[in-house]
Amino acid sequence: MSNLPLSAQLINLLAAVLLLLAFAMLAQRRVLTLIRLYAWQGAALACSTLIVAYSTAQPHLYFSAALTLALKVVLIP
Repeated sequence: MSNLPLSAQLINLLAAVLLLLAFAMLAQRRVLTLIRLYAWQGAALACSTLIVAYSTAQPHLYFSAALTLALKVVLIP
């Protein structure tokens, strides 16, 4: 069993998800699927930022996560 705290394990998991989504985007040829993958990638990035903000108690990261969620998940796609 790993001695990493739960927040670090979740950040590592989300980093792996981001990498897998990037590979999926490289292999994809349809534009609509690319847009969906881009939105999922933005959601994973926002979740990762929220976890870092919570674990380090840095309030400006909450704003960054909200901005990422608004732009990459809602407005751009």
